[in-house]
Amino acid sequence: MFQNDTDESNMRNLIENIDALIKQGKSSEAKRIFLALSLDKVRRVERVELAQIARRLNLPLQILKLLSPYVRPAVSASFRATTEEKALYAVGLTRMGAYYEADSILSKLNAEEFSQIHLFRAHICIFNWDYEAAIPFLKKYILTLKDSYLIMVAELNLAAAFFHSGNYQSFTVNIKKLIEDSKAKNLHLILGNSLELLSQFYILTKDFESASHTLNQAEFALKDSLSQYSFFVKKWRIILRLLTERTSEVMTANLNQFKDQARIDKDWETLRECDLYSAIANADSMLYQKVYCGTPMKAYRKKMSRAFPEMSSTKDGYTWELNLDENSSNAMKGIEPCVFELSEGKKTGVESNSLIHFPKLHKLLEILCRDFYRPVQMGEAFYSLYPKEYYSWETSSIRVLQVVKRLRWWFAKSKIPLTIKLAKSNLSLMATGPVHIVFRKDRLILAPQDFHWREILAQNPDLNHEIGFSSYELARKLEVSE
Repeated sequence: MFQNDTDESNMRNLIENIDALIKQGKSSEAKRIFLALSLDKVRRVERVELAQIARRLNLPLQILKLLSPYVRPAVSASFRATTEEKALYAVGLTRMGAYYEADSILSKLNAEEFSQIHLFRAHICIFNWDYEAAIPFLKKYILTLKDSYLIMVAELNLAAAFFHSGNYQSFTVNIKKLIEDSKAKNLHLILGNSLELLSQFYILTKDFESASHTLNQAEFALKDSLSQYSFFVKKWRIILRLLTERTSEVMTANLNQFKDQARIDKDWETLRECDLYSAIANADSMLYQKVYCGTPMKAYRKKMSRAFPEMSSTKDGYTWELNLDENSSNAMKGIEPCVFELSEGKKTGVESNSLIHFPKLHKLLEILCRDFYRPVQMGEAFYSLYPKEYYSWETSSIRVLQVVKRLRWWFAKSKIPLTIKLAKSNLSLMATGPVHIVFRKDRLILAPQDFHWREILAQNPDLNHEIGFSSYELARKLEVSE
């Protein structure tokens, strides 16, 4: 493979080979060849091109490794990064979950120098389920395009943004034009994806007959495409059956089998939507509350409330009952669950150790409890723990993992049946025994000073915090100087 003395022509051949494999749909082979490259020896002129390939192969760490010497040089004055280098570096950050730093970089760049900046900023919004904010970026991006196929792909993304933000009038106009144009040009992939998106609209508006007909058309259009596209058609067909057939042993078995495949594929949003529509189909308010409280994206919760007003969202706190695998669940039947209060960082009803005294550990647990479906990316964890620092591909993940290790140790020492799973730079909270995590309505965790203040008020009930008291009174109670 690529050796230190490889000449420029060999590198050019490798880049062209990887590009050809991606276009042929052989992404796994392309990724294998790419990961075998010695990126340290690549010249700067080739790094942007390789970063674009890494973007297409979803290799964010490689993007950061290629471009960090210029965007985040060890000596600030040693290099001046180009607009394209900065923009692609921001893509790497976005894919690692470091959204704030990515958007901070992109917002300062001139999109006239590199039009993909509009697309990259839209992606940050979409990854955070803020489709409404993505719309103006997608519109600007479309205006910069000249290739008719790329325009239609961008129009499809814009139609999805209209749909998910609740702008159904604009959505129906755009999607019907896309379907008409893609039919005329025999663009089966765009046609199939457009029909699949239209079927979602029909399902949401309870036009189940149109939804079924549209899914049949989408399946036919995508019959020669990659299996990932037919997977989404299958997803909406199962959801449609769920809504029309309600519960049955066969339907439940099919749904569980499909969810198992989604877990294998790490398609977390499919798991979320399967639970949402199961809740709607069965009028299951408890499952609806789980989806609502276990979804941190405000725009998604807004969509839930808008689409299903008959299902009320929770006004109080929520108790998250973490699932065990089937074998563990059977082995631990009858065991009383550990009840853990997140805001106070300790077991309820007993004197026990509290995470209040370990702010970083407490913060990490709060991060891991934000989303019941999607694991936490390394960049998300890093920025929540160290909000004022840049993400470094070399050291940031190591620092997060040090906190992970300490929190695992604290769980074991405090006999809390929880642990943290690490899989490809993603962190997930896992139950090792029956456990319920209790959230306050505002989900805020107490700071050490808040905890101590509550203890003072509890121990001194005659100090009325509603009408106030003087520093002299407090000093006398605590037996300290004023």
